[in-house]
Amino acid sequence: MKEIDKKVIDQLNKDCLESPRNRAHYNIHPTLDDPIQRLCISAGKGTYIRPHRHIEEGKFELFIILQGTATIIIFDKDGTIISRSELSEDKTRAVEIPPHKWHTLVVHSQSVLMEFKPGPYAPLSEKDFAKWAPEEKAPNAKEFEKRIRNAKVGDNVCNLK
Repeated sequence: MKEIDKKVIDQLNKDCLESPRNRAHYNIHPTLDDPIQRLCISAGKGTYIRPHRHIEEGKFELFIILQGTATIIIFDKDGTIISRSELSEDKTRAVEIPPHKWHTLVVHSQSVLMEFKPGPYAPLSEKDFAKWAPEEKAPNAKEFEKRIRNAKVGDNVCNLK
């Protein structure tokens, strides 16, 4: 039996703070081939997750917040925000993102989330990332993350300053 207890969360948060990506994962699934990927993620404020989509049929993602505050943002194909879901212990606790939807996660405070999605694990290819969003290591990635953090439904993130 695997448990996500305070010790696991504390270690994840420590690992996150020491990570160049400002994120740390604890896989619950035994192998990357598992038909259901289950993981606990610690993400620090300001971490940048490039907007992407999962084009395989049935490849949803379900996020449940355990600690902190974060926002799931859904975009149209051109970078206009079509929805924002604020995740926190006081508000929405879980969000399921359907297949084919451009999305990202913006983290407002040190957060721990559970993620569930169909497996097996397959790394995203370049066609899965939004061309209108900078790559994770690009010089303008942090500035882009700040823009989408405060953007509203209806804003096109390509036009924001």
